[in-house]
Amino acid sequence: MKSLLHYIKTAVITTVVITTNNAIASDNHHAHVHGSAELTLATENNKLFINLTTPADNLLGFEHRAETSIEIANVKQLEKKLSNINNLIIFPESTCLLIDTHLNLDLLLPLKNNQHHHKHSEKKHTEVVVEYTLTCEKRVDIAPATIQLFKHYPAIDTIEALWLTDKKQGAITLTPNKNTLSWR
Repeated sequence: MKSLLHYIKTAVITTVVITTNNAIASDNHHAHVHGSAELTLATENNKLFINLTTPADNLLGFEHRAETSIEIANVKQLEKKLSNINNLIIFPESTCLLIDTHLNLDLLLPLKNNQHHHKHSEKKHTEVVVEYTLTCEKRVDIAPATIQLFKHYPAIDTIEALWLTDKKQGAITLTPNKNTLSWR
């Protein structure tokens, strides 16, 4: 039986190939595309690993450090919303339990008073990356999953989804009208 590391390496290679092919086809050499997100799902035994990467602009309408009280509140709301996996994806008849969430929004939050602010060192394009780890009583890769992200963040037009299990892998482009991820 191949390890999860093998499948993750395969997914990364597949992502690089797809991204490279898309960049060549569209003459676009930037992976940071507003309106687009990347979603990777991998299963190993009874564990499900989910990774979402998208420009902050898709979720917040800005990519700089929050400056106003409204922007800060929006970042905090984003953190709360993405902490609930059901705002991203729903597995019908799922017996999965979320055991870990990793979401780092430090590049979007204001600097502390003792930190120096250098405009030249700020990133131009900030990505939001959230990782979920779930443990499941039964396989989740049998039934299709519904992607909820479009409903909560209408600035996202497409999601490039990659999935891999111990038996198969695949990729699909999801849209607001085609938001079901089938593992087949």
